[in-house]
Amino acid sequence: MNKKHYIYTALSLILIVTQVGHTQQIKDNARIQVTPVTIIKATMQTLKATVTVRGQIETETKPNIAAKVPAEVSHIYLTEGDSVKQGQVLAELDDEAFVIDKEVANADITYLSVLIENEQRLLKRNKELFTKKMISQAILDDSETSLKQSHAKLLSAKAKLRKALYKLSHTKIISPINGVIQTRLISKGDYVKTGDNLYFIISTDDINARLYFPDTVSDQIKLAMPATLIHQQYDDIEKVNGTIEYIRPMLEEGNRALHALIKFSNNYQWKIGTSIQAEVVLTEHKNAITVPKQALVRRPHGVVVYKTLDNNKVVEQVITSGLIQGEYIEILSGVNLDDEIVLQGAAWLTDGALINIVEQ
Repeated sequence: MNKKHYIYTALSLILIVTQVGHTQQIKDNARIQVTPVTIIKATMQTLKATVTVRGQIETETKPNIAAKVPAEVSHIYLTEGDSVKQGQVLAELDDEAFVIDKEVANADITYLSVLIENEQRLLKRNKELFTKKMISQAILDDSETSLKQSHAKLLSAKAKLRKALYKLSHTKIISPINGVIQTRLISKGDYVKTGDNLYFIISTDDINARLYFPDTVSDQIKLAMPATLIHQQYDDIEKVNGTIEYIRPMLEEGNRALHALIKFSNNYQWKIGTSIQAEVVLTEHKNAITVPKQALVRRPHGVVVYKTLDNNKVVEQVITSGLIQGEYIEILSGVNLDDEIVLQGAAWLTDGALINIVEQ
């Protein structure tokens, strides 16, 4: 074997060894996979479960003012859109007939009062005469009967006076509440009968919001629950806080909605009938351990997160979750406060995987 052959053989062996080593390195690198991830710490915050429902502004008091006596309308003082105070006169009816009734009743009372005084003197004299046996029992009985009849007539006359005064007082149409006139139904010169509607007034003192909850959450609605009322008009959003004061005991037939009333301060002067939305807090969890929803991964054995270890590895942890608010979810078990959790890249991990933290 010559020198040239030895050199060729040696070079061949070196090439074979080099190729084998390079192939082994490629296989080793393929087995060690490092996943770039971002991490975040579990934080503590207050989470609320809310429901948004529709509603409208209404008032508890909206009386129809009706005529209590029949008469002609003589004066109109207020009309639609006018603000009124309790006790303010809205209109007047012609009172001449009722004034006459009052005068007649007063005259009857005066007449009967004089008659009774005279009959009392007559009765006293007849009693003295009867004692002296100068008149019969029948005459004495007639005197007593006449006096009793006059007393009865006096009571009737006084009742007629009260009735006349009652009718006379209702010739002035008076507002029973503070509010705004929604509708005026009469004009000067109209003749109204007892029971005819004259005015429709909306109260401004007892405004509330009626909310309509679907039956799916009706069991969760309780008294004193906080709520935020929202009214949006164009780009303006107005919000007012309130609490649930009343709840209907039954669901409404047809749409099966639960009605609830919210008391609130009408700072924005929302009009009766205004449509609104309301955000109601169903439950509130304070000091809840939370992580972003993105950190959760669904596996065949449950929902998991990946906690980081000091050796740039992760451990897979099955968790149980609770409330969700925005991008955060409550962790009931499996994660402690300040645990470092993989955020982006979690879906590509398995238990014990190597990671490269690129952002915290």
